Amino acid sequence: MVAFALVGLLLLASGCSEHYPQHRAEVLGTWEAHDEGHVVRLDLNGDGTLKMQDVPRAALSSHERAATLDWSDTVDVSGDWTFYEPSSTQFSTPEIRVWFDGTQKRGDLDGIALDPEADGLHLWYGDIDSGEGLLFRLVRTPSTPALARP
Repeated sequence: MVAFALVGLLLLASGCSEHYPQHRAEVLGTWEAHDEGHVVRLDLNGDGTLKMQDVPRAALSSHERAATLDWSDTVDVSGDWTFYEPSSTQFSTPEIRVWFDGTQKRGDLDGIALDPEADGLHLWYGDIDSGEGLLFRLVRTPSTPALARP
């Protein structure tokens, strides 16, 4: 009887493990971050391009380490993105690197990083040690994902 209880606990624990996106195809689609009644939209396209709409400027600049975001100062940006799988030699966890189009460089940043985690994609801003960030959740996947650009 004790053996069955232990097996049951192990099965329950394994079913509760958090799933981090491990592959590029798992992050394709439209993502939204909701904060204080505002919505930031992020489209990660299969061709390696992206669009972000209504993102607070402070979230995209290393010069503005705001503890809170100024929702009256938002921008739309576009650019390219690459998914780095955790098996690569440089990364132990998955990461998405974003490069802004040349005309949309923000402050001294050419781009940003998004951290894929079990609860969504995190865009950290401000004092990173304080854990301030926008959490993007997947709201729509593409019907037919496109291949990455060569």
